[in-house]
Amino acid sequence: TLSLHDALPIYTSPNAIADNGTIVGRYGTPNSGYFHGFVRATDGTITSFDVPDASSTVPLDINNSGVVAGLYQDSIGASHGFIRTPDGTITAFDYPKAMHGTYGEAIDEAGNVVGTYWPADWVGYGFVRAPDGTFTSFQIGSALTFPFVINSKGKMAGYWEDSDSAQHGFLRQASGKMKQFDLPGSTSTSPASINSKGAIAGTWWDSNYAAHGFLRTSR
Repeated sequence: TLSLHDALPIYTSPNAIADNGTIVGRYGTPNSGYFHGFVRATDGTITSFDVPDASSTVPLDINNSGVVAGLYQDSIGASHGFIRTPDGTITAFDYPKAMHGTYGEAIDEAGNVVGTYWPADWVGYGFVRAPDGTFTSFQIGSALTFPFVINSKGKMAGYWEDSDSAQHGFLRQASGKMKQFDLPGSTSTSPASINSKGAIAGTWWDSNYAAHGFLRTSR
């Protein structure tokens, strides 16, 4: 059981694990309504952390160098991305054109962070943030584009929504080339993970709204 911030947490959610067993996630304490980040080392030591001036801190991924990526909310509830290095240094960031939030979703071994941002038109766009802080924006269709995961070779997967809010899977190569895909007979397709070989696992929904798992092998 975690014992952090002088209170026993009522909610603990590990979100990612590195190859060496280091775990990152978030926890909440009684009556706060907010979340704090944590890193659990392989020896069981737990380190709690918050982005400075954040009301909630949500780590979502960690690479094998121990760099953490995620999102945090400020005092007015706006979302921003962050990275945290193993020595505890935290860098907050926003996509330059973001007006309604930036989510840092995943990080690869090179330190590239992928996620989604919302500009003035309230349409979600995908982005890649390079280790030097430069951004590349991308979009599929005309609605929300949501990259969830990135592998060690810079391939990422996620979903985009059409005008009927149906989700469709996509694979984006490190070169920027993108391919969309759906499961036969699906009404929505949502990738959740991609491995170093480019295989994608996720969930798809049929016409009866029943959810099923899928595995898409690399092509």
